[in-house]
Amino acid sequence: MEESVNSSSNIVAILIVGIYLTSASCLLVLMLSRVLKEKYEKEKYIYTSNTDELTKCLNRRAYDTDMEKLDLNTEWAYISLDLNGLKQANDSLGHSAGDELICAASNCMKFAFASYGKIYRIGGYEFVVLIQEIRIEYRFYITSI
Repeated sequence: MEESVNSSSNIVAILIVGIYLTSASCLLVLMLSRVLKEKYEKEKYIYTSNTDELTKCLNRRAYDTDMEKLDLNTEWAYISLDLNGLKQANDSLGHSAGDELICAASNCMKFAFASYGKIYRIGGYEFVVLIQEIRIEYRFYITSI
């Protein structure tokens, strides 16, 4: 009789420990998922606040922040670009055609400059490329333009 009471007490104790461990595991998973969700939301907010919605280039806010951080004692290149004829395209073909022109131009800039520096859309049709790490292999090309 004593063995059956000890045996049933052991089973109850094992069940209680099992329920406790399961509950603790669920709470840990819940906490981890909340932390990861918060981290994702923060990264999404930072991306959205620094990215131009149309072109997916960096926006004026990111440009201003990076210009404030720019070390004037280091080598860097600043390339200013604007799209000629955008007003005529908007007036004659509509704003959706103008948007397509802006997107196509930004894609060309990304293709040409993304591996060298950051591309910003700072106005309607104004873009800036900021190259902060001047590598030896393309230093000649930048200075000779």
